[in-house]
Formats: sequence, C-alpha cells, structure tokens
Amino acid sequence: MTPGLHKKIFSRKKITVVLVSVLLIIAFINSFTGVYKNVRVRNNSPVIDSSGTDTNFIYILKNPDYLFDLLTYNEYAESDKAFDNKDITPKRIIIKRPFFRKPEIDNLIDNYGELIIEECNQYKIDWRLILAIIHQESNFDSTARSHAGAFGLMQIMPRTGAGLQSQLQLEETGTAKNNLIAGIYYYANLVASFDAFGKDKYQFALASYNAGLSRVVDLLTIANFYNKDYKIWDTVKQYLPYLSSAYDSVHKKIWVNSQKPSGGILNNWTEPYNYVEYVMYYYEQYKKFLPGNLPEETKKKNRRK
Repeated sequence: MTPGLHKKIFSRKKITVVLVSVLLIIAFINSFTGVYKNVRVRNNSPVIDSSGTDTNFIYILKNPDYLFDLLTYNEYAESDKAFDNKDITPKRIIIKRPFFRKPEIDNLIDNYGELIIEECNQYKIDWRLILAIIHQESNFDSTARSHAGAFGLMQIMPRTGAGLQSQLQLEETGTAKNNLIAGIYYYANLVASFDAFGKDKYQFALASYNAGLSRVVDLLTIANFYNKDYKIWDTVKQYLPYLSSAYDSVHKKIWVNSQKPSGGILNNWTEPYNYVEYVMYYYEQYKKFLPGNLPEETKKKNRRK
C-alpha cells in the first residue's frame, strides 16, 4: 500500500463525526453485518422507504440527532399492543478484576510503537487504550488466532478483515503492521459512531468491537425501552443479560415482528461485559507508566508539573 494512502479517508478537510457515523452505518450494516432487517422505523422516515431501503443519507448529515433516534427506535414504538414497560433495573453485576502484571511489551513498542501512535493521532485515540485492547485480545501475540478465527494483535474476524482490507486498500490484514492499521481504524470508526455519548463512547465502542455493533444497538434499544439513559455505559451495561434467551418475553415486547433482538440472541453476555471492564482496567494501568500521545494529555501533564 502506498504510504499514507489509508490516511486520506480521515484527513481530507477534517471529515465530520456525523459523516464518519454515516460511513460506519453504510459499511457495517450493508457490508459487514446485515442484521437490521428486523428493525423498523417510523413510516414517515425520511431515510427509509416503504421497502426498508435507505434512500437519503443527506438527511442524517443535516440532522445528526436523527442518527441515534433511528438506531434506538424499534418495533415496540409502533405497536398498538398493550404491554407493561415498568422500570425494571437488573441487579448490579459484580466481576473480579484481573490481576495486572506488566506484560513484556517492549518488543511491540520498539517495533510498532510509532505506528500505533501515528494511527491513533489521526483518530484522536489514546494509544494506551489500543495497547489495552491488544493486551486483552491477543496478549501481544501477533500470531494469535481464536477458535472463531479472529487473528492478529487486534484479533480481527476474517469477514471484517476482508472488508477492511478492501476499504483501506491493504494487501492483507494478517501481518502485524496491517492488522494494527485495520484494527485501529475499525475501533476508531466505532468510537466516532458513539461520539454523541461523550467519554462513554470508548466503552460503547469496546462493546461493539467485542460483540458487534448490532448487539450494542439492541442493548441501547432495551435500555431505552426501560426509559434509561442509553448514553451512559454504567447504566446500559446492566441490561446485557437482557440480550439472552432468558428474557425472550422482553424481546417479544420490543421486537414485535421478529420476536428477538435484531443482532440475535446473546447468551454469553458476560463476555462483552467483562471485555469492557478488563480493557478499561488495563488502560488505567498503562496510563500510570506510559506517556500519552494526545495534546490534552500533554497539557494536563505540564499543568501538574
């Protein structure tokens, strides 16, 4: 790949967060997942025609607030069936944090530290958060491959890798360098799509990186169904169990036609829950002994001095 070619996607005249969000919706829904067939929107939606086909993304560009209105609006809003959506707050989930031992990351930083920082600077992502993702995903093993087929430092799934390879015009995504370029870009897109969620966008993006964007959209829908603030991760994460088959009665009330979440049933809901907790924990540990790459971090450090 020509050096810097993939950077043009984000660097040309500061593409807006809203545009990134739209590109994410196009790329992930149409190319990667295709899981929104069961999600209905208002009949007078300016971006969905009667067949459910996207027709006017310009409206989203001009009306950024509509983006998450679209994502969180589901079948129950139009159903004329009576049902009880009383406030049911699940019991707080408590997990044991992993024991943190500083891993041997010197080789990774020596070989790819500059690349990681360069990529993260483009997307305004703290490179230490990416290190935390790599720690959780592959434990810094570039040859790691999961039972599901995810590969490399960033543990990219084959189908996702193929899409990113084409989108970024990479020759492959298997080498450590290209795996990092693709994985960081993928996560940055997820972060951008949740930009309206403030600092919690990183946790929502992590959950999407692990379980898939469609599952997180379902999670937002459930939280919204119970009149919770779906922009707060600590609130929303407590509803992860509701994606499991144990809550099929809730699914039938929300997804009237399909009777199940658009992204499918997630019985192993503890995986994304723990994933976000672990990555954020590792991130806090790395912040203690590795310098940041973002200007605001540098300013904070100088103020402390």
